[in-house]
Amino acid sequence: MLFTDTRQLFAAPTLSEAAQLAAVNSAGIPDITADTRRWLTYSMTRLARSVGDVRIDELTPQMLHEWHTDLAATSSAVTANSLLRAVAVVCARLVERGVLAASPARGVPYLPEPRRKPKAVSSDTYLAMRRAAGNARDRALIDALWATGCRVGGILSMSLPELEFWTVDGE
Repeated sequence: MLFTDTRQLFAAPTLSEAAQLAAVNSAGIPDITADTRRWLTYSMTRLARSVGDVRIDELTPQMLHEWHTDLAATSSAVTANSLLRAVAVVCARLVERGVLAASPARGVPYLPEPRRKPKAVSSDTYLAMRRAAGNARDRALIDALWATGCRVGGILSMSLPELEFWTVDGE
């Protein structure tokens, strides 16, 4: 590549440096959790091992797509998508900081992921939670969660006309 602006030649970090730069705000203060920082660093390291430790502004959507496709051959779609998502986060944060003009990850499609099977608590756990509930309202919430399989957020969005009423032990 031919650069006419020598500042750009030295301003763009390599892939191995990009996660550290993306982990701090414009004042140099870390603004993500340590776990998120490790996830970003790990993903960028995996990318650098595959395509070379090039400068982030040399990364192309095609390079990312090929890397993502190669990942899919050796790992699950969930894992491949997680690594691509981390790279996309790094790129987006560097775009916000003005290090990149545009994110090369923007047009790279994610792989279809299998639907996750919900995890249910055992009937013993359900009954223990029901016994521990302090009042009829709390027991009703536990019963609704158990009977519907929904999450707490689902309970919050329910309305009375959508509910079927029944009794348990006279309540």
